[in-house]
Parts: sequence; structure tokens; C-alpha cells
Amino acid sequence: MRAIVPALLLCLCACQTARVEPLASEAKATAIGRTELIDPALGTLGLAFLAEGRALDDAQALSAIEPIADKLVELNLARTSIGARTLMRARSLAALERLDLSFAALPPGSLEPLAGHPNLGELLLVGLELSPQDLSVLSSLPKLRQVYLHQARFDATGLPALDGVAVLIDAPAPQPLETELAFTLGSDKPKADNANCPLTGAPIDAAFVVEFEGKRVGFCCTNCREKFLADPASYRSKLP
Repeated sequence: MRAIVPALLLCLCACQTARVEPLASEAKATAIGRTELIDPALGTLGLAFLAEGRALDDAQALSAIEPIADKLVELNLARTSIGARTLMRARSLAALERLDLSFAALPPGSLEPLAGHPNLGELLLVGLELSPQDLSVLSSLPKLRQVYLHQARFDATGLPALDGVAVLIDAPAPQPLETELAFTLGSDKPKADNANCPLTGAPIDAAFVVEFEGKRVGFCCTNCREKFLADPASYRSKLP
């Protein structure tokens, strides 16, 4: 079963950042959390984990989530090693609208804690191996409008009918530079071929660089990078 929907998505990030307490100071390599102001009027926030994300576990993730839990609308756990505790906490974040689990170290059957989330509208499962139980969770999300399954491994016959949901499966998804996860704050980062984010036009942040079709493309924030990775073909005309 296939449903391919063009994904020229509105970038939601305002790209104003703040340190997430109680994460370590910027001078330390363990400082891997970053918040983004999503809606200045409402004070809503996005949270992502940078650089050493693969080493991030439940305890670290939860310590960053708790201080801003009531304002958290976007949570990026891509390429981390979180588990059931963090997913259960995500389920209890009533305001959460967007969750990125792309390439996280999650085994099949891990999505059950998310079942029934009342507001989750966008779910990124790029690169995951999904069980029939994981797929059934999708039909339990009443506000779901987009799910990204690029490079995901699953039995398509088990994909439930999802009325009104854009299921994105077949767009190519470039990978971040292999060295990206080895960066620490304050260390050298790869140089991009562009000065401005192709999604927002804002100046790029060297922490968010991917390689695509021989070019190093920089973005202003993690949300822009992840949206590009989900459907790069939609942004090809804006690349350097």
C-alpha cells in the first residue's frame, strides 16, 4: 500500500534558542540540548538534542523535557537512544504536536506508549523498523495529519487506513554527514555551501549540515533540517 503526498511544509521554527537547564554549560561537550521558540505569542517551544544525540538516554532526555514540559509542542528525538520512559513522558505532554523519532535506536514494538495521544499531528518515523503493533498506534492518534515513513521497514499490508492523513513513504532521504554526531559544542563543524537556510532564508547554523547530491546544505535549525531530510526533492530548487 502506498500513499505519496508532496511535502512542501511550512517551517514552524522561529530559530530563537536558549539553553535547556539542567544541561551542562555550552563549554562542555555534554551540552547537547537546544530549545527553539515556536510561537512567541504563546511561548511554545521545540526541543532537540544535538551532536552526541546517539548517546542520549532516557534520564538525560527527561531532565531536559521536565522544565519546559507544559510549553513543549515539538520534540526531536532523532538519532537518540531513548526508550519507553521517554515515550511514555511524550504521551503525557498534552501540548505536543510534532514528534521526530527518525533513526532512533528503537526496536520494533516501541511505539505503544504513544497510543491515543490527543494532539500529536506530525510523526516522523524515518528509518525505523516497525511492527504491526507500531502501525496500529497510528490509527489511535485522533489529530494525526502527517506521518513520515521514508526508509522505514514494515509490512505495508499492515498499514491501517488513515483517513485524512498524509503518509509519506517514497521520497529519498539523505543522511546527515557521518561526522555530525561526533561534533561537540565549540568544535569545528563542516562548512556548508550556502549561507542562508533554504526553508526560511535565515542565516544557517553550522550544527545543521547535511550532504545531498554532492552539496553540503546548511539549515538554521533542527526543524528545518529534519523537514528537508523527510522530503528533499521538494526543496531542490532552493539549494545552492
